[in-house]
Amino acid sequence: MDTNRICQFCLRCEKPLKKGMYLCKHCRQELALNVEEQQKFKKQYKSIKMERRKRLIKLREVGLKKIVPSQFNATGIAEKIAHIFGYECKRECIKEPYRIDLVIKNGVYRVGIELDGGYHDKQLGYDEKRDTLLLNKYGVKIYRFKNEDVETDYFKNAIWAICYSMMIERVKKLNETAKQYDIVIPIELRNI
Repeated sequence: MDTNRICQFCLRCEKPLKKGMYLCKHCRQELALNVEEQQKFKKQYKSIKMERRKRLIKLREVGLKKIVPSQFNATGIAEKIAHIFGYECKRECIKEPYRIDLVIKNGVYRVGIELDGGYHDKQLGYDEKRDTLLLNKYGVKIYRFKNEDVETDYFKNAIWAICYSMMIERVKKLNETAKQYDIVIPIELRNI
């Protein structure tokens, strides 16, 4: 059974599907009275999903073992800056079906940091599609840096700016919530 086909084709008739489905509309109608067969396909769908998840976890473990020096340095820098803001920084985070090099989160907002080697110049379309999917499905905004940038001040300043913008967005959201509850916001914080 091909686990890459999850959410792409009907498990019964092989017709293309919308994401998150395992049977097409026609097959669901045919099986409407046959609950046992529906359960069989649902179980098959779940096993495919679990196999794929296990494969991603193995990829993460391999990624954690095969850390390159630039990733190691980037992780240290991002963790220190995230800690200053009170955020969490996680390396090799799985967002199915992808793996993100670094994720910085503050409870509400998440950003992903991708470190690209030279081969990423050849796959720009793939990277853009992947970044869009991660933003739309998981709400993770991806920022891309080249491996060479990690050792420069540009990288540190960019991570600082990313964390700072996350803080500003959080304050804006808190101000909006305060207005809904008729809470008076100090003048210094109104224009953030």
